[in-house]
Amino acid sequence: MVLLILAVTVSVPGSPHRVAAGDFNGDRRVDLAVACEKSLAVLIQDPAGGFSETSRLALPRTPTELAVADFNRDGRLDIAAADHDTYAIETLMGDGKGAFTRGPLTRAKTTGKPHIHGLLQGDWNRDGRADLILVSVDEGHMIVLVGDGEGRFAPGRVIKSGSCENPAVGDLNGDGIDDLAVPAIHHRQLQVWIGDGKGDFTLAPEAMYRVPARPFFAAIGDLNGDGKPDIAVTHDDTSEISVLLNRGGGKFRLSDAPTRFRGRPYAVGIRENQVFAAMGDGVLSGAGRLLIAEPETYDMMMADLDGDKRPDLIGIHPKADKLTIMLTSAKAR
Repeated sequence: MVLLILAVTVSVPGSPHRVAAGDFNGDRRVDLAVACEKSLAVLIQDPAGGFSETSRLALPRTPTELAVADFNRDGRLDIAAADHDTYAIETLMGDGKGAFTRGPLTRAKTTGKPHIHGLLQGDWNRDGRADLILVSVDEGHMIVLVGDGEGRFAPGRVIKSGSCENPAVGDLNGDGIDDLAVPAIHHRQLQVWIGDGKGDFTLAPEAMYRVPARPFFAAIGDLNGDGKPDIAVTHDDTSEISVLLNRGGGKFRLSDAPTRFRGRPYAVGIRENQVFAAMGDGVLSGAGRLLIAEPETYDMMMADLDGDKRPDLIGIHPKADKLTIMLTSAKAR
């Protein structure tokens, strides 16, 4: 089996810096929503696998975090957008044709010092309504926001982790309920918080794992092929990515063989037992292959864009006003 890679470059004016994926026009193809300077651009995928901007929504603040779900339960995907410096979350309502309008505004808190690096989506209390978690780094707060099914959110529990930055969501202990992998940047720990399915999270047994340097960004995926989700985490000022291998029951062990990159990895993703990282000057695989060479590439994401059940790679280039989309497929030799 050999992997074939098709690279597509898409122009997105306005300093693109965050991407979310979903079928926004109901044609069963995955589209992209791109956070830009005080706006949200929607890129619709055509039958040939290309992407073009079809709508753009002006916003009062620059969105830095995006989450996708049907927040008002009308059968159309919506988007929640948060910004770096406030507790405000805009709910952007999808029309099912690829355009969005501004909906309800939620303020997760009214006082404090917001420094937002994370907006997570899930049904934390399992009531069939989409919820959110907003992450405020310096306060060490993860604020649970309970959805009402109409696009509004009520602040719930504040999870106090001491410090937190760019956490990841996944079922880490195999009970079918979402958990959190949290880089506690100021404590040099990777924390595991277990969801109870009622909207609360508690620290798992042996939940605070010491890592070699300040953790920055977490991703969840099976790295050793044993069917259990592992955790990869970048660090704030080193060239290594630490790997925590799942021992079962929400317990992990730090691998003795970290993945080393040239330069500092920022965002990280996992695909088919491999780690990929945005390096500032492009996107690199853990095997050493430079997949995208583009200056100022500090973020990336993965999503199955072509329906082959393999995550594809999206590199985000703010200063170049473009995205690089790498579609992968497998072909027998």
